[in-house]
Amino acid sequence: MAAHLGRNELLAKGLAVFNVSVAQQERLTKKTKISRFKAHFGSKPKVLAKVWRDLQTTNIQEARIDPTKAFIDYFLMTIYWLKRYPTEEQLAVTFQMSEKTARKWCFYFAKRIQALKESKILWPEMTNDASPIFIMTVDGIHCSINEPKHATRSKNPAFYSHKSNGPALDYELGISVFTNQLVWMNGPFPAGQPDIKIFREQGLKDMIPQGKRVIGDNGYRGEKNIISTPNSSDPAPVRKFKSRARARHETFNARIKAFHCIKQVFRHGIDKHKVAFEAVCVICQYQLENGSALFDV
Repeated sequence: MAAHLGRNELLAKGLAVFNVSVAQQERLTKKTKISRFKAHFGSKPKVLAKVWRDLQTTNIQEARIDPTKAFIDYFLMTIYWLKRYPTEEQLAVTFQMSEKTARKWCFYFAKRIQALKESKILWPEMTNDASPIFIMTVDGIHCSINEPKHATRSKNPAFYSHKSNGPALDYELGISVFTNQLVWMNGPFPAGQPDIKIFREQGLKDMIPQGKRVIGDNGYRGEKNIISTPNSSDPAPVRKFKSRARARHETFNARIKAFHCIKQVFRHGIDKHKVAFEAVCVICQYQLENGSALFDV
């Protein structure tokens, strides 16, 4: 068990997991140690120290870990699993436990990180009419999965993704245009349906206040009073603003895809994919808040 750990303590602990001795760590520069830590865990020690602290102190019942289960090694194993997505056999060898035990603890901690979304994925405050007209960018992100069964066909067309050219899940994400905040996360949905259909039918359209707008790519054409898509008739400054806003959103998507459980074909089923995806989004939100902000539009 472990109590709160500072960034330096977590850095040392994470490197020790991969057999970097104290003597070896002392010979490495701080930059090199952080780089190696990040290669295994996907985030800087500062970020994961905040996640670890919040799992022990949060008032969200589903997120708070039992003090008798506050095993820092298992927490780091979970983060490593999300980042590198090894097989259960590889995980068992690395962390010296059975496959069943590794799987149990990875999902124990992943579900609790996922539950932190209640305090991290926050709808933007719009307290008066003077708040910006453009409140968020919206985009769908496709994640490859194994082919879901179909009653009569060898392939399930509902899940076919034109982005990955194979079966996938689609998540709808909204990011604040002017702050470093993931404000909307919805899914998963079969990737075979258009983004605009999900926007219209799965709740986000009804959430947009009257007079406010969101920015989307060409997949969101058809709701011109709500979604502003690329338009050659826009003045040059507006085109540049919208283009930067979309690029900014793609930067966040790329951070998500840096976690191999999202980048690779997911092996553990749709329900568990939602756990992994939302846990990764929560971690990426912590990154935004702790030194890795998105660029300004």
